[in-house]
Formats: sequence, C-alpha cells, structure tokens
Amino acid sequence: MLTVSSKTRALAVRALQADLAPIIKELQAAGKTSLRAIAAGLNEAGIPTARGGEWSSAQVMRILERLDPFREEEAAAA
Repeated sequence: MLTVSSKTRALAVRALQADLAPIIKELQAAGKTSLRAIAAGLNEAGIPTARGGEWSSAQVMRILERLDPFREEEAAAA
C-alpha cells in the first residue's frame, strides 16, 4: 500500500490552490461572488477538490483564506 506523507499532501494542496486562484478570480469577475456560487462554479466546470470530491462553500472559504494571507490575519485579530 502506498502512503502519502502529510508534507507531500500539503505541497499538493498548495499547488492546487495556486492553480485555482485564476479560476476563482474569473468566477468572481463573472458575478459569482458568494462562497456558494464559487463552489457551484467550480463544480459546474468539473474541477474536483484535492480529494476528488465536489466543492462546498466551506472549502472555498479555506482556499480564499489561504490565497489571501491578509484576510486570515484580519480574522485572527477579530
């Protein structure tokens, strides 16, 4: 059985997030600004999550927080 280390998985997730950034910006420019709308747009485009599933608003929120570290700092300060 092949096991994947947490470090390897984290690197793969970061690469996926970087690939998603322009797609998410495109969805937002098209008027899909809510987390739910972005998740639906990713699902409609056939883009799977890191584990191969469908997107939820919570997953989109985490991606957006990781793509914009200033949002994460603001949330921690609040």
